[in-house]
Amino acid sequence: MNSFDEYTIARFWSKVDVGDISACWPWKGADSKRGYGRFKINGKAESPHRIAYEIVNGKIPPLDSQYHGFVVRHMCHTPGCCNPHHLQLGTQHDNVNDRKDRTGKASIVDAPDWLGIAVEPQPFCSKLDTAKVLKILRDPRTYREIAADYGISTTYVSALKNGQRWKHLHDAIHKESPTHD
Repeated sequence: MNSFDEYTIARFWSKVDVGDISACWPWKGADSKRGYGRFKINGKAESPHRIAYEIVNGKIPPLDSQYHGFVVRHMCHTPGCCNPHHLQLGTQHDNVNDRKDRTGKASIVDAPDWLGIAVEPQPFCSKLDTAKVLKILRDPRTYREIAADYGISTTYVSALKNGQRWKHLHDAIHKESPTHD
């Protein structure tokens, strides 16, 4: 069904935090600037969500288009997710419309007044909400302890604490209590 050897497939899944079928499965390997991750196959960096899709569904077919071929869309809107149940084949036009629909129709949830920011609801598969992320950002315990309490990976805790995920809250917390040298 797919064109990957058993070693490549095993190496790939070892870099994915596989969880419940409805949850996002975060990529734990090399990261890209936009949060999608990178996975090398035969020396070429590939997007992990595309590899996850191909492992389960077979090779992505070519699309008769001058601009883009088919894209693998994240129906959960989480760039690092590799859960094949959250991935769907579509066109770049579909992908742009997904984003437009999501950001154009998303309701704003209440954020603490002192943040002074609007917070969009997170994807359906997120185990975290604004209040939980704020607690994690202030939590002095080890990443392992935090991860166990919230049912998330230590990699994800690190991404939160370093501002790679929920950046707007990370930045607001750091603006609230600047460090003094």
